[in-house]
Amino acid sequence: MKQFLFNFTNHRDLYALTFTLGGVMATITNFFTHYTPREICGLSIGLWLVAFLINMIDIHTGIKADTKRKKDKGENFQFESKRGWRAFEKIGVFTLIIYALYQFEKEVVRLELPETLSSMLMCIKLGAFAYVVLIELQSIGENDEARFGKKGKIFVLLDNVIGIVNDGVLSKVKGLFNVKSE
Repeated sequence: MKQFLFNFTNHRDLYALTFTLGGVMATITNFFTHYTPREICGLSIGLWLVAFLINMIDIHTGIKADTKRKKDKGENFQFESKRGWRAFEKIGVFTLIIYALYQFEKEVVRLELPETLSSMLMCIKLGAFAYVVLIELQSIGENDEARFGKKGKIFVLLDNVIGIVNDGVLSKVKGLFNVKSE
């Protein structure tokens, strides 16, 4: 963690990106404090479309990376990637998650339950969306590394962020089950 923070403070070129993403997330959160079913639907569809677009970019870069791997071996390209089919599974799972949370949010608004519950569901949805986008961007970075031999700075930063998030989630889950770390 200390190394990550040190690296972050030395990359002043990423400050603008951080402030922009933080501002956008704060604006979205503030905008959707008072829900209507139309806003919930719009947010759900918007999140799904962005995740779908990023997934399509991942599929495209994955095919390009696989084509390069085959070309380097001297073989003709033929799609046989076992990991490639997971992209469609990810779309299906994310669609089900977004739809289920949309239905829950719609019922919270319809039943006029406390707005805290609505806000919690929105935070869960935005958290799942952020995690899916991070994983997809990491995959795009891996595909770029296969194609060009190295990852861009933003993909290296994302790898560090994902590592920290995964460690945090794992420690929270272990804490829930009182499992001691080795």
